Amino acid sequence: MQKFSAKSAKEQDEQRMKWLTWLVALAVTLLLTLHTLPYLVRDQLVIWFYQQGIERAALKSIEVDWLSGRLRVNELALHSNGQLPLELEQLAVDLDYRALLEQRLQLQDLSVRGLSGGVRLSDEAVFVGPLQLPAAGNEEMDSEPAESGNWQFGLDQLALSNIDWRTEWQQQQYRLQLDQAGVQRLYQWRPGDITQLNLTGALNGAPFSLRSDSRPLQADRASELELKLQRFPLQSVAALLGQPLSGELSSDLKVALNWANEQGRLESSGWLQLDGLDWRDGDAMHLQTGQLRWDGELAMQFRQQLPAQLTVAGQLGLKEAQVALAEPQLAVNLAQSGWQGQAAVGFVDGGLDTLRVEQRLNLQGLKLQQAALQLVLKELSSDGVLNQQAGALQMQLTQIDAAGLDSHIEQYPLAAFDTLALRQLQWRDAGDLTIDRLSADQLKLARAKGAPLSQWQRVQLDKLALSPQQLQLQTITLAGGRSLLRLGPNGELPDIEQLQQQLAKLTPAGSGNAQPAAGSDSAEPPPFIIKLDKLTLASPHGLQLEDQSHEPPFELTTELQTLEVGPYLSQPSGKNVPTKLQLRAAIAPFAKLALDGELDLNSRRDGRWQLQLNGLELPPLSPYSIQYTGYYLQSGQFRLEADGELKGGQLSGQNKLGLFKLEVDPVAPDQVAQFSQRLSVPLETAIMVLEDNDQNIELELPVSGSLDDPNFGYQSVINKLAGKGLKSAALSYLTKALQPYGTLISLAQTAIEASEKGAFISLQPVQFAPGQLQPAGDMDGYLAKIGEMMNERKAMRLTLCGRTVPADRPPLRELLQQENAKREQPLDEAALARELNRRMQQLAQQRSEVIKRALSKQVAAERLFLCYPKVETEAERQPRVELAL
Repeated sequence: MQKFSAKSAKEQDEQRMKWLTWLVALAVTLLLTLHTLPYLVRDQLVIWFYQQGIERAALKSIEVDWLSGRLRVNELALHSNGQLPLELEQLAVDLDYRALLEQRLQLQDLSVRGLSGGVRLSDEAVFVGPLQLPAAGNEEMDSEPAESGNWQFGLDQLALSNIDWRTEWQQQQYRLQLDQAGVQRLYQWRPGDITQLNLTGALNGAPFSLRSDSRPLQADRASELELKLQRFPLQSVAALLGQPLSGELSSDLKVALNWANEQGRLESSGWLQLDGLDWRDGDAMHLQTGQLRWDGELAMQFRQQLPAQLTVAGQLGLKEAQVALAEPQLAVNLAQSGWQGQAAVGFVDGGLDTLRVEQRLNLQGLKLQQAALQLVLKELSSDGVLNQQAGALQMQLTQIDAAGLDSHIEQYPLAAFDTLALRQLQWRDAGDLTIDRLSADQLKLARAKGAPLSQWQRVQLDKLALSPQQLQLQTITLAGGRSLLRLGPNGELPDIEQLQQQLAKLTPAGSGNAQPAAGSDSAEPPPFIIKLDKLTLASPHGLQLEDQSHEPPFELTTELQTLEVGPYLSQPSGKNVPTKLQLRAAIAPFAKLALDGELDLNSRRDGRWQLQLNGLELPPLSPYSIQYTGYYLQSGQFRLEADGELKGGQLSGQNKLGLFKLEVDPVAPDQVAQFSQRLSVPLETAIMVLEDNDQNIELELPVSGSLDDPNFGYQSVINKLAGKGLKSAALSYLTKALQPYGTLISLAQTAIEASEKGAFISLQPVQFAPGQLQPAGDMDGYLAKIGEMMNERKAMRLTLCGRTVPADRPPLRELLQQENAKREQPLDEAALARELNRRMQQLAQQRSEVIKRALSKQVAAERLFLCYPKVETEAERQPRVELAL
């Protein structure tokens, strides 16, 4: 038994040694395998690289610390001609073995240093460095994701340094350079830990830094991010947009996101800046900016994964902006603009619900060109609020101020002002607009003779309300300035026509009034209503009139001193309200004009007026008097007092005219003849009759007519005043002055009749008995009246024309026969007949001399003229001396 026991113990020892030997051999084999495995893997990788077509491949070493779980890959370099390189200085991975026992893959440290290379993407292949990745197969992917079991991933620290990575795609190159990059604390089993991300480097040559604190694995996500970017070139990403784009982007932003249960809030603050932006949308648009900068805060709230509310507050600045549009043809240049304010936007189901913007806007150096129109605005600023609620948009601006407007159509100046101010503007998308006050200073309109056609020191509109149906204005106030009105050689308005021609250039060709389509509703829209309470002139306004249609040309300077017009309503609902008018003006420069009245501007058939014009110098009006009368006005002043009424289209009025120191000179015979025909007397004769000893003419002339008469107009009124008025005034004066002897006063109706009579105005003749030299009856009283009249009218001249008639022959023949009987040698019948004719002529002459001698007792003889005596043959004529003016 002892022997057997000893043998058994010996066998057991041998068995133990055998197992120990095997264990040692296994351990040595394992250690040798683990030691040589990195080298084998390194060599196999290099061989594999060459098998993939890499022309030059090198891998210095792979180091594995099996006890600590540390792996190092050192100095990998892959190169092929025509491809991007792939170089890695070192890759280090530290694995926590203990975490494996808990089914956790935890990397304590993952670091990459000195990585250089890139990705080249094309439709045919994908290259990572020089290594071509296998093409994706067409096999159906398993719709069920692979199960990962209960394993979880975690990372203590990721560190990247000296990274230079390129991406080439669609002829675009993108380059990412990382000086330092790190990720800390990312664990699936601890989603509430804060994961930190830090990046510093350059993107496409633009330095940037990124820092983030977040909980990316937590169901309720939260993150904070800070991004700084310097001058990122936008042209490097132009291919992504598919349109030409250049410029540089810089930013310093802070972004925070909190998300839980499909609700969240996104906040951002800081600034974002674009420099040298240049963007084209084909040929449709070209946008260029010197600088575009946003500096402010933004907050967005989400509900049910949809936007619920957006708030923005900050400043937006723009410098040196240029926009060009092809259709419509438009070019806009802006030197500088600034927006400052805050906005709140509400959403319902992802759609816009409410909007409120409180803002201040400032523009400087605005230039706009559209076709022929050119507009330059020095500065524009506004303060106000924009609201949208329940689908209704409303804008309220407390003020809009503009300065330095200058607009042209090609080289033609259209409008300009120094300053423009709007106060309390409200606009609704229904088309309603209200403005508490709109004013413009130094307003200039159009052009005439190298100067503005009309310019005003100030134009002001108060309480303006505009809707699609009507325009209401409380007051329009005009102040100062001057305007020019020119008439061309043919009576045209060259400056107005030029303005119309220039404005026509702004209307596109073929954009005339569109004709309604066949079968369309042709009902006319309701009339547009205009309501104005009052238009007033606050300070004098000069008005220059130049008329080239006369020779010599006519010029008149007028100063409007006072003007008030109103109220006016274009479509009154009840009884028409007449529009009152008050005007005060100074004319060239001593005449004064005053006009007061009212007129129904809708019917234009009812009104009344009172007009006073004093001290109007007549010589400047000679161009008109020559055209219409043929007379040049050597001197004189004019006064007019007119009271008129228009009732139901019937005009009636009374005019008191005064002409002082009037002297005329006929210079156009044809016009003189025509005017004398209308007047029935020469103008000189009418002046002679009407002018008193102080060379004054006072007339009261009524005027009447119907607007329904097609021949009635201002020219017909003038003709009545000049023709019938003067003629009636002359006859009226003569009749009163010679009462009771003025019943036979007559006017020649034609120039031929006047030539036959020797005068245009014939007074009652002085009658004679046949063959007598002294007047018949009581003519002394009549001659005395004539003397008194001529003394009242020192300019009056009287022509005396003796007349003998057949009734004078018998007495003269009887007297002649008596004388012939006493002659020693009587005359024969023929000689008697000749002597009788001479006696008839002599008697007519003597009768004229008798009357002149009688009148000379009261009137200077040089004012009494004898005409050639005349022997008449008409049997019914009476012996007489005709008196003519």
